[in-house]
Amino acid sequence: MLAEFDDDLAVEATRLTNRIRGVLVDVHPAFERAIGPYLDKTVGPAILARFGGPVGLSTAGKRSLHTLVTKHAPRSHKRIVERIADALGEQTVLIPGSRVADQVLKHPAAELLSTMEARKELEAQFE
Repeated sequence: MLAEFDDDLAVEATRLTNRIRGVLVDVHPAFERAIGPYLDKTVGPAILARFGGPVGLSTAGKRSLHTLVTKHAPRSHKRIVERIADALGEQTVLIPGSRVADQVLKHPAAELLSTMEARKELEAQFE
């Protein structure tokens, strides 16, 4: 039963990740490329759940981003913050719907974080 539940959680994590990627590609492809490699780690969904997307990150400030990233990725936080900052600087045009996309991204990102935590708890039980 637990293995089947873990399979269900894995499918849900994939669905949520794909949804997040789809929204990001529509509004800010460079940002999707920057954060994409971190969506399977807690740092990527944590950033999106807290700040939303590119618009929210642009207004959040580097210090609050740095604090959050350091919490979830203590060894690679500088590289992640740099990649995000570079990606946000690449796109100069604000795509219609970007603000709404920020709002939309927070929910699946929070769900993805929750799903990841549930899988970690199951992993501990398996061990």
